[in-house]
Amino acid sequence: MLSTDELPRLLALAAAPGPRSRDDFTEARSLMQSVRSAPSASRDEKRQATDAFAAVRASYTSEVERRRTDPSFQAAAQERVIGGPSEAIRIDPAVLASALASSRGLTLGRTQRSSLLPEDFGVFGEAFDAGEHSLAEATGGIWKARSDIPEWVIPDPIDWSADPFSDKNWVAQFHGWRPMNVYLRAYGVSRDPEMLRRIVPWMVAWAHYRRNLSPDRHNLVDPQSGMRSSGLAIVLDSIRRGELEVPIEDEIALHDLALDQIQWLASGKIAYMNHAYFQIIGLEVLSRVLGDEAWAPACREYAASVFEEFLGSQFTDEGIHVENSPSYHFYAIGQIKRGNLSRLSKKAAGIVAKAEATYPWFLLPNGRLAEIGDTGDGDTAPLQISEGSILATGTSTYAVAPFWSSGYAVVRSLPDVPPVEASMLIMAGTSRTHIHSHADKLSFVLFERGQPVLIDTGRYGYHRDPMRSYVESAAAHNTVGLSTTDIGRLAFRLGSARLDAPQVEGDEIILGGEVEWTPHRYADFAFSHRRSLRYAPGRHLTIHDTLRSDRTMTYASRLHFSRHIQLVPDGPTFEGRLLDGTQMRVECLEQDADIRTYRGCTDPIRGWETVDYLKMEPATTLEAVCPGSDRVIRWRISFGSDQPQ
Repeated sequence: MLSTDELPRLLALAAAPGPRSRDDFTEARSLMQSVRSAPSASRDEKRQATDAFAAVRASYTSEVERRRTDPSFQAAAQERVIGGPSEAIRIDPAVLASALASSRGLTLGRTQRSSLLPEDFGVFGEAFDAGEHSLAEATGGIWKARSDIPEWVIPDPIDWSADPFSDKNWVAQFHGWRPMNVYLRAYGVSRDPEMLRRIVPWMVAWAHYRRNLSPDRHNLVDPQSGMRSSGLAIVLDSIRRGELEVPIEDEIALHDLALDQIQWLASGKIAYMNHAYFQIIGLEVLSRVLGDEAWAPACREYAASVFEEFLGSQFTDEGIHVENSPSYHFYAIGQIKRGNLSRLSKKAAGIVAKAEATYPWFLLPNGRLAEIGDTGDGDTAPLQISEGSILATGTSTYAVAPFWSSGYAVVRSLPDVPPVEASMLIMAGTSRTHIHSHADKLSFVLFERGQPVLIDTGRYGYHRDPMRSYVESAAAHNTVGLSTTDIGRLAFRLGSARLDAPQVEGDEIILGGEVEWTPHRYADFAFSHRRSLRYAPGRHLTIHDTLRSDRTMTYASRLHFSRHIQLVPDGPTFEGRLLDGTQMRVECLEQDADIRTYRGCTDPIRGWETVDYLKMEPATTLEAVCPGSDRVIRWRISFGSDQPQ
């Protein structure tokens, strides 16, 4: 019989009314473990403890699922994690509603002068040399949202309920009016109102579609208000100047639709993430074009205040974009420049200049971006190395990025080294936001002798399916996870990852960091992970992981190799060759490790590399499974004649 009160406390916790919280779950697990490990506990008491914990876990799991699917909880969670306009800059809702109401149902005021700026057309994509080229592309009524999706023939009349490919990204682009961009670009070049006349019926039809849409589906289309507002502003400006003539009922419908977009954009709903750029741009240009209406001056000022506040949340003091993916760093800079948003904030120019200087550090020597997080393709200028970013080892000199405290540690060959001779190692440890994050804390990408060697699996795409869940998980990255569960991208607390300043010891550069995986609503496990990467560029990389937990875990350390590399087992080691013929040797230094290999596996999903949007190819993954609570896992990768002593 037990002589302590663990079991009564656990039974009381299981019997208590109401849903169980994360703290309840953590306490119940601890009590259950105490009862089951007590020498004096009987078999029946252990069974009671197991059943009571199962009841608490079921209640907690059910509550997590309810919060995940309940729109009210989703909205609250979005605001907490992503953030939005502060109360200090928000417009009083009653004042906004009253001002907008005074303009509804009316035709537009007339003016002889356009309110548009050249940069207002930047959101529609690159301009053509001639408007005729744009029209020739679009007269067939065909729209292609992405390279991996077939063309879609736009019906006449347009059907705004269409979802021909069951693809959320396609639907989001569709309701952001992307099929109209070709006409808006053409108008930007030619200023021919016939370019706009084709899309007016589409806009009017969308207004009717939104008016008849059930309220529970508004959240699917309202976030695209910014994209629609930019197109609306172009058309309304042309109507106001008498350039484009439309039926009065269409003019009123478009005017009211513009007020609906303003209502959403100016009511504090802009989320401080990358989508906000379109929303701020749309709000500002629509408020400028309709600047003689009562609500417009306050909304235009609000757009500037939101941008000023939002910009401060997007980049670290070192100029690094916070959304966990180098391509979104590039995207954010592009949006600010294309929309000339620097005119809305005095500090924007300085932030952009710093961000542009840091961005090239994410470019691999072969010219491609390091595919960390949700990174796709991007372009950048050559890397400029300052004197303070140079580290000398015993034999060579390398460039080291000066922004490890922002979540990336980078060491690479100097820019003048030819790509076929260059080396680069980049380690990730961002944890300021979950936006576009993966469970890649302390993961890394390695480039040697003209090619990626150890890779990030890549983003795959934004289609929610098992492959998307896999690429977001720790199992798809060069880090330590668990063999018993795929650690998801939300399974860490924000701010729990930290990288060390790079150090030099002899001919090695040392990158390091740590992360705490702690129990919360998305995770029922807990362990700490400290990693050290000892790197002699072009010669070897030693990975040293120290893991600690208060219970036995089945750790899994994984290495993901480029799809072009084939590994052959040779006793306890694996051998392969780079594209230039250089020999590579990979060895796990733990004798008790269970080494597993995967390449293009589907159950479980392991061993894949992103090659295009929603396209994967098989690639080799090595996995070292090591049980224990406190333990060390080590790997050594060596190249050419640099073999372990």
